[in-house]
Amino acid sequence: MAFLFGKLDVYQKAVVDTIKEHRAQTISYLKASGLPLALLINFDSASLQIRRFEN
Repeated sequence: MAFLFGKLDVYQKAVVDTIKEHRAQTISYLKASGLPLALLINFDSASLQIRRFEN
């Protein structure tokens, strides 16, 4: 699921661990949106995982 907050894309997942396809998808969406920043947030791991991507 993706949310746009003006200058920030937020992508949330609920998986045990993010894989390279999740990261690639986030980078692709970030480039397509033209926004400067995206966060990939995973809620289903042992601890909250947040990855930051810059365009």
